[in-house]
Amino acid sequence: MNSFLLIYLVTVYLIASIPFSLVLAKIISGIDVRQFGDGNPGAANAWHYGGKIAGTLGCILDISKGSLPVFLAKKYWPNSDSVLFLTGVIAVLGHAWPIYLNFNGGKSLAITAGVFLSLFDNLLVIYWMVLLAVFSFLTIPFAEGVIITLIVATIHTFILYKSWYLRFTVLIIALIVACKHRVTLSNLCFNNASLISKIKKQYNSWSKNRTKV
Repeated sequence: MNSFLLIYLVTVYLIASIPFSLVLAKIISGIDVRQFGDGNPGAANAWHYGGKIAGTLGCILDISKGSLPVFLAKKYWPNSDSVLFLTGVIAVLGHAWPIYLNFNGGKSLAITAGVFLSLFDNLLVIYWMVLLAVFSFLTIPFAEGVIITLIVATIHTFILYKSWYLRFTVLIIALIVACKHRVTLSNLCFNNASLISKIKKQYNSWSKNRTKV
């Protein structure tokens, strides 16, 4: 790894670590969004508690700090899958575990979307985003919708692309996002609010009614 590439990757991490949503919410609304909701410093909390402007701008900037580094990597290292892999993963790592917030960052959805939008040269990412929206519309808990969407994205990538670097880029980023959602998923299971719990409850109700008949 040459010195220029090393400097580039370190810069990607440092920029990805900037908590834009947290900063914007403080500037616009004067609050620390980590004190509200699930304590997340990302765009979702900024939208709900710091105002729609802070949330929208924060989301756009989070997407950009994922898409721009990958775009630049494709431009300056067009024949290097390994650089794309490192750039995408390091960008998401920077947002998830930022040095400026004692390595306690956001859940990495927006920056993941940005990485994927630049990584793929087709509408596949748009399909995944629509799929996540559909899951939300069907009242599937958001965290579980995220995990299902990431599983679909990983399967699609392994089927449609032969590059192992690309496959592992999507797989590792999916694991990072899943890790950041683990507390929410655990709470859903504990409160019997998970999709599996709902299906089990519905099945038990159906079985009980069938027995009565």
